Amino acid sequence: MNIEFKISPNPLNVLIFLNVLIFIVALFITNNLGLDKNMFTILSGLSTFDISKGALYQLVTANFLHIQVLHFIFNMYSLIVAGRLVDYFYGGKKLLITYIIGGIAASLLTYLGGVIEQTNILSLGASGSIFALVGLLIEIGRAHV
Repeated sequence: MNIEFKISPNPLNVLIFLNVLIFIVALFITNNLGLDKNMFTILSGLSTFDISKGALYQLVTANFLHIQVLHFIFNMYSLIVAGRLVDYFYGGKKLLITYIIGGIAASLLTYLGGVIEQTNILSLGASGSIFALVGLLIEIGRAHV
């Protein structure tokens, strides 16, 4: 008898894995449970001034960084709850697309706020991506009312 295991990663599990992996690496690099401004920039959190100088990758990388353990735990819990529902109603592909595009959109809005206020805004976390998932779930509620 030959038993085969087929592993097909679910997009939600991949997002959680990436967030956990990056958080552990960030903790290891900073050697504590918080980030100072220097490490913040090294780890590619969103910085209005850096993006203005061409560091566009920060629009994505900031969505996978978290500044404290509690911040990380709340975001992962929210991702699991909202992500499971989005995956159930829309599927994994739409979950992944909404998470990434929503995070980039949130980063762009944060960047624009810094440009308008002429100040350097430092930002990170998955909240923008998670709010995009919640927005998608709100649309489900509206469609069924």
